[in-house]
Amino acid sequence: MGIYLSAPKTEKASKDGENGMLRFGLSSMQGWRASMEDAGLQAATRTQKYEKICKTKLSIRTEVLCKSYPVEFASYFHYCRSLTFDQRPDYGYFRRLFRELFTSKG
Repeated sequence: MGIYLSAPKTEKASKDGENGMLRFGLSSMQGWRASMEDAGLQAATRTQKYEKICKTKLSIRTEVLCKSYPVEFASYFHYCRSLTFDQRPDYGYFRRLFRELFTSKG
């Protein structure tokens, strides 16, 4: 499945816009892995490449995408994918979820 890092990279940039919460979660996952399934995807522009990466990861079931990751990532994606368009996310829940994870993992 790939090489895993001993500690997550915590400095990341995530693009806002459509599926912003999912994109944030996907970019956060990259901090835990040295390489990803979408490594090597080619596109004419950086925006097109990010769209391909997002499309690839959104097509993968949460259980498969989060296999071997801390359970908090699966919880995050299940929550995000369950929201309807007009629902406001519980950002406090996200902060608690990942603060506890990062505190326990160092």
